[in-house]
Amino acid sequence: MIDKGIDDELSPDAYFLLVKLMKLAPKENNSNAYLKKKTGFGKTRFDKAKAELVEKGYLDTKQLYANKYAMYIGKESVRKYKALYKTSENRHAQNEIRKIKQNLESHKNEPSKL
Repeated sequence: MIDKGIDDELSPDAYFLLVKLMKLAPKENNSNAYLKKKTGFGKTRFDKAKAELVEKGYLDTKQLYANKYAMYIGKESVRKYKALYKTSENRHAQNEIRKIKQNLESHKNEPSKL
């Protein structure tokens, strides 16, 4: 569902691109080249519209593989993704710190080699 007043917040090009993105089927091609063709936008116009969606929080992407991206479309999806991503980064950092501490503890009682 599109937020109330979204058409006032976005430029016509960004709004049009958002609508096209929301209409994509889950496994449909979401490459920039495909989306440019689908919208009829040139490179500059497309890049500007996409950047506006990212800047205003309506779009975010995550690279999965070399040429494969996950798209998060709509403010609610972007907010949830960023919260999840932040949590997973913190979890990764905590695991790394735990490993370092365990490593230090295991070497604490060893005699110095100096």
